[in-house]
Amino acid sequence: MLKRFAPLILAFVLVAATIATGCGPQPALRAIDLVPAGVDFVANLNITKVLSDTDLETLYQENRTEDMPETLGEALAEFTAETGIALEGFTELLLFGDMESEGYLGGYIGFIVIGPVDVVSALEEEVAGEAGTTTYGGQTVYTDETGEWGVCFLSSTMVVAGSMDAVRAVIDVKNGAAKLSGQMLECYSALGDVWMKAVVEVSEEWLSEIPDEMGEMSLSPFQDIEMVGFGFDKSGEGDASTITSELRLYFSSEESAQEAQELINLVVTFIGYGGMPDMPPEIVDLIDNIDVSRSSNWLTITFQITVGEIEEMMEPIGQGG
Repeated sequence: MLKRFAPLILAFVLVAATIATGCGPQPALRAIDLVPAGVDFVANLNITKVLSDTDLETLYQENRTEDMPETLGEALAEFTAETGIALEGFTELLLFGDMESEGYLGGYIGFIVIGPVDVVSALEEEVAGEAGTTTYGGQTVYTDETGEWGVCFLSSTMVVAGSMDAVRAVIDVKNGAAKLSGQMLECYSALGDVWMKAVVEVSEEWLSEIPDEMGEMSLSPFQDIEMVGFGFDKSGEGDASTITSELRLYFSSEESAQEAQELINLVVTFIGYGGMPDMPPEIVDLIDNIDVSRSSNWLTITFQITVGEIEEMMEPIGQGG
């Protein structure tokens, strides 16, 4: 029963946030502050920032089908009318878990959502109508009949849901247990206040997929990657708006990070000077938009492009070449 609560909460989050692009004050406790130690991935969606983008209606119109409402506002009003819930907007969605756990999405995974009091209260009423309850760490936890999944309203503005182990771990952190720290937290914080970001611990199984070399280039430095972070952001409006993607790689040694940086710079320079003649010139021109930097064991690759540049790049494709 409770497995369907996760998509229910996600739907509440996304739709409610779209209705209200402006929200109340942020709670003192951040979602990242409640992520348990030992997880191997964490991801965040800044709902307030995404849904405050003025280009959202344009995006909706470009993807709207005939059976959909004419405007995004009408679509959201329709949802509210059907559910009978007066939504005012969530602000943040954070996911965390252990990809090595048995069953992955059926294993150790959880998410924390933050929103205003009345929206969280409405959500609790919906969940309470379908679930049993238990108590853990001084908190009421809603559960399904198997006890494998749980939802806990940590405060009037914060909810955690997911596998029962993950929910209990968050409650433990709230009560003083060890929370996320080290390189994963460092990378998460360094990615900044962006639309969305994710940090993943690289497993040995993944590293084994990286070949020793490609052509005459040695790829061995990349076999020393321990952590990968990715951030995506958009700023501005219309064709002048800028899309920024940032990739952060943490290596086991500073030497490997430096070798990887030199290799990437070599490839970028090679392409920029026409080393790949079959590559469309529109793509080659974007090479200058790439910035590669390093600080100790961290290697950061940043790519920026405007919406106007993307449209110009896509024109030849739309014309068939």
